[in-house]
Amino acid sequence: MKLPIMITATAVIAAAAILLKMKHRGELPLHPIQRSKSNQVKVACVGDSITYGYLIKNQQKNSYPAQLQQLLGNHFCVGNFGYSGRTASVDGDFPYIKEHLYQKSLAFQPNIVLLMLGTNDSKPCNWNSADYTDSMKKMIEGYLALNSVKQIYLLLPPPVFALNGKVRFEVNNAVIQNEIIPILNRLSNEYKLTTINLYSVFEGKNDLFVDGLHPNNAGAKLIAETIYQALNDNDVFERH
Repeated sequence: MKLPIMITATAVIAAAAILLKMKHRGELPLHPIQRSKSNQVKVACVGDSITYGYLIKNQQKNSYPAQLQQLLGNHFCVGNFGYSGRTASVDGDFPYIKEHLYQKSLAFQPNIVLLMLGTNDSKPCNWNSADYTDSMKKMIEGYLALNSVKQIYLLLPPPVFALNGKVRFEVNNAVIQNEIIPILNRLSNEYKLTTINLYSVFEGKNDLFVDGLHPNNAGAKLIAETIYQALNDNDVFERH
């Protein structure tokens, strides 16, 4: 009589592990594409699981794009194009630019693009400085080619923290800090874009992360507030 129970428990554990892996890779249902009104300013939030809102409770309300929508109000339409586990690098394990969601972000015809990719690129299996640089250039130029795009913001990824002595998914904080962020700063200067430094905002604030890597509700709120302030400082509200 105990054998079926043991088999069932094992199956449940295995299914949960598969579900977690699928969720990290972005294979679960994505956020619905927002339908904008004719007078709204469209903001595309492009990124990985941090943008998606992985591990955040009630993502439709508490992911950073959702909280940014609340801050910006009805004059703006914010789309969450986050895709868990994705890289900027085309030679990475899960390149964002090869996903249908990238095409959907272009079809959204955004006026403002918030681009944050690099956390998954820092993994040993993915990191290649030249590939990351070239791939980011392709993405930037892809959005700049849209007549609708007025501004692109490069979001410098937040730091990652060890949980129980280990960083999840082999993400490398040293690569983020010492290689990815300088590359993004150089690209910002090259293309005359604006950076938003989430790395410095989150330094020493490991309490704002669920697992040392993914922000919790309060962390997502801080991202949204930081972006809101950057938009305000850049006179976005007056321009639109």
